[in-house]
Amino acid sequence: MSEMDSKALVDIVNQKLSTPLKLDGLLQQIQDLLSPEHFVLQHVYRKANSVADLLSKEGSSNREFLLHSSDVPSFISGCIFLDSLGIPYARLGDT
Repeated sequence: MSEMDSKALVDIVNQKLSTPLKLDGLLQQIQDLLSPEHFVLQHVYRKANSVADLLSKEGSSNREFLLHSSDVPSFISGCIFLDSLGIPYARLGDT
């Protein structure tokens, strides 16, 4: 199972929402890779996906951002700690 905080994209991939024509080819490639009997994509709210949310926010605002799997950026270490305790993270500022 995989979780994503974009409800519209989850619904498009799961064929519950019609696909914009310009995305048909890309969607077909995604669906070919995701075998329904082995893969489930479901929606989660952003607060349940806080580490991914912070990483995507940083990546979209910084062209030089590069992350290696062995590195834990300081801006997400607190979020990881809260997640390990089962405490949701509330992002302040722009949403």
